[in-house]
Amino acid sequence: MKDLCKQLNIENDVIFTGWVDFSLVPSYIKASDVCLVPHHSNGHTNTTIPYKLFQYMSMEKPIIVTDCPPLKRIVEETGSGLVIPSGDYNKMAEAVVSLYENPESSKMMGENGKKAVEEKYNWKSEAEKLCALYKKIHYMK
Repeated sequence: MKDLCKQLNIENDVIFTGWVDFSLVPSYIKASDVCLVPHHSNGHTNTTIPYKLFQYMSMEKPIIVTDCPPLKRIVEETGSGLVIPSGDYNKMAEAVVSLYENPESSKMMGENGKKAVEEKYNWKSEAEKLCALYKKIHYMK
């Protein structure tokens, strides 16, 4: 990646941070204009949801995700970002440019994400659903 940056003459525009302590992650998200979840489609990513998606949403960032089913479902349901085909780097670039060129739309996506985390995608809401499921299972016996 560093060699590619040199070839493209963008090494002064790209920062390779290496590992970042988790306590610093919020500052990185805050400094970002858009957040990405560029997962390749596979058995794992098609059945799991990364926590970073909700971190980005809670910090009002528009998100670009690949079309792994759980990511696609949440982003489309909440209007919190854009969905691109897994592995399509041209579409990724187009999505980044689109968000850059449409700051009001980007702002609205970020607001939609924050609202979704406050109202639905949070531990309190999930705990209520889990307790309801346990009660249903208990009464089925």
